[in-house]
Amino acid sequence: MQHTIVRLKDGLIQGSVEKGISVFKGVPYAKPPVDDLRWKPPVKIDPWTDTVDATGYPASAWQLGTESKLFINEIIDQSGFGLIKRTSAKWFLNFARLVQRQKQSEDCLYLNIRAPECSPGERLPVMVWIHGGDHQDGSGNGFPYETDSFCHEGVILVTINYRLGVFGYLCHTDLSAESEHGASGNYGTLDQIAALQWIQDNISDFGGDPNQVTIFGESAGGESVAHMLTSPLAEGLFARAIIQSGANSGQMQHQKESALGHESGEFQGERFADNFTSAPNQIDALRRVPASEIMAHIRSEDDFELRGFFPVIDGYVLPMSPFESFRQGKQADVPLLVGSNSDEASLFAPHIPIPLIEYRGLEPSPEEMEKLLSNEFLDDADLIKELYPGIEDSDYLSKQEMLGDSLFGAPAFYYARLHAQKNPNTFLYYFNQQPPSKTQTAGAYHAAELGYVFDLRSPIFPKSKAGKQLAKTINLTWAEFARSGRPNNTTLPTWPAFIDESPQWMLYGNLVEAAPVSKESQYRVLNHRLERQLDEIKLKLITQSV
Repeated sequence: MQHTIVRLKDGLIQGSVEKGISVFKGVPYAKPPVDDLRWKPPVKIDPWTDTVDATGYPASAWQLGTESKLFINEIIDQSGFGLIKRTSAKWFLNFARLVQRQKQSEDCLYLNIRAPECSPGERLPVMVWIHGGDHQDGSGNGFPYETDSFCHEGVILVTINYRLGVFGYLCHTDLSAESEHGASGNYGTLDQIAALQWIQDNISDFGGDPNQVTIFGESAGGESVAHMLTSPLAEGLFARAIIQSGANSGQMQHQKESALGHESGEFQGERFADNFTSAPNQIDALRRVPASEIMAHIRSEDDFELRGFFPVIDGYVLPMSPFESFRQGKQADVPLLVGSNSDEASLFAPHIPIPLIEYRGLEPSPEEMEKLLSNEFLDDADLIKELYPGIEDSDYLSKQEMLGDSLFGAPAFYYARLHAQKNPNTFLYYFNQQPPSKTQTAGAYHAAELGYVFDLRSPIFPKSKAGKQLAKTINLTWAEFARSGRPNNTTLPTWPAFIDESPQWMLYGNLVEAAPVSKESQYRVLNHRLERQLDEIKLKLITQSV
């Protein structure tokens, strides 16, 4: 193995050279958040004297694992794989999950860098990937990010790990009392900000330009990009942003107040802590419980509210939900590329039998569905039935379409519409490329675009000949956006900026072309409901503060 050494401000770091690309795996960007640093903001790492070995991936954050297993199994089952391929793919992924589970740790605050060779003094654009996984799962290590496609376009790729689930997002009154800001939770979000700060301070040593950092992510990673756009703590740490299928976490949980059926983060955290201790200071006691014991309990928990921990509106890291921040025009003024896939919910619908995620766990009868639609959409209820035919009778495909639109498509349209009022370099896309198998049922499922964005050659993301060209086009477009803040050059299809009066999006599928937003009516009526929810939250918070 050929090695390469870079001198950073804090010490030397040794990576490897793979096919002409400098690769650094497991670069520490903060102290390990263990022992007394568990459930505290990330702490700047101390300088080191020995050379740090960055030739192997670090441990991933502790994660739930159950939801991601269902998700991956649905990809395999619905993509139309033959029996042999389906069996071998599941065996491989189960083996990979077993290996990954053996490499999970609280000591997870590391990032990975893939950098092309560059001339002395040259400053290359940088793309920073924030992985998805519902804020409970995922990793920036290995597949599907071991690709040099961006490096071949003169772009440095950085992937980051951050705390997840209970270690990343636990709220508790004891934790709030410890904080000088009265805030708890959002430790994973603070990790992301710390990683971006480390990149600002160090990426020039790898040939990168700290003034040309593009953050991008998918699903919970896309939602995290929205958090970076709206957190005052992330101001100035990036120059452009890409939100791929950004999830909405049910309009987000609040640290101190219940809202939209969500109990407060602090109440949830106290209920969780009650399972372990009745000590006067529960957090002191919980910090002495081994991480493996905490995770074993969570993985056995049936109550979703005690199994999943998410970002919260805490008044400090996140002053308000990203939706409200965009509505008030308080998001970062940077170029934005945002979009979703045509069949976002095909992998979720078998497990979520209702088209509105806030009511997950319910399986309403037609009479109950009729009442739900009336209560949620008020004067728009008849329009919803027209736009999603059969929804009142719980037609499966209509529920699937509405679930995907409400979770991902409508939020993407919402962000594009409001951001275009602030920055003219705002672009909306719609990915509708389906798996090539004639028996596939997944369509352009949630996360399907990853194989195209990273231009992967993998049986998990099979492509036709035309699909391979599509992947090259998308990859080149994302790289161009990182270079210039616009997804256009003379070799790429022309992508017009978003204009609310006549909205267009870029179609990525069998056709690659700009076209009018065909789901504009669906998105606008769903976002009408979203804005009512935001008004409801604002009114409740005002009432509670009086």
